[in-house]
Amino acid sequence: MGDNKDSEDLVHVEEKVTDVARKVIDSQIADDAFFVCDLRDLEAKIKLWRQEMPRVTPFYAVKACSDPVILHILNFYGVNFDCSNKAEMMSVFDIGVSPERIVYANTVKCTSHLRFAQQRGVTLITFDSVEELDKIEDPNARSVGGDWNGHLVHASQLSSRAWLVFCLLLFVLCCASTAAFISSLPWRVQ
Repeated sequence: MGDNKDSEDLVHVEEKVTDVARKVIDSQIADDAFFVCDLRDLEAKIKLWRQEMPRVTPFYAVKACSDPVILHILNFYGVNFDCSNKAEMMSVFDIGVSPERIVYANTVKCTSHLRFAQQRGVTLITFDSVEELDKIEDPNARSVGGDWNGHLVHASQLSSRAWLVFCLLLFVLCCASTAAFISSLPWRVQ
């Protein structure tokens, strides 16, 4: 079952994943890509996540595997989705995912894809630069800062800009410490 195939290619077997993969490899005439997944293992991992980290909401990166069966299972278990483009957003909308369960995350966003996200109600949007933040015109957007690798000057500029365009800055990823994050905020108490 591959990313570009229909879910009708789903085959339920009781064998081990490695055994199924070996059979597919041995029977192939061409070196076509294929995907083998133990759906029970996927479900078990989602349940384990919920058990061990009940307050942490996972966002699945659709670009990792956009197979409809996988997306349906993740949706069923309430996993949220990280989409990097319009096609990925469309694939999760097609299975009934609501816009508040999607984060539009891409280092450089196409303006048309950003407009699509905003028209469909996706308000959680990442940004990695002032230029990307400036593209986000939706006053309801909840922007999530990107990976700045501890560059406090850059983080300070971005958080200042986010504040100026009235976006709610949720958090900074890859921040070495909370002190570094707090010191980057333009409205901090000295």
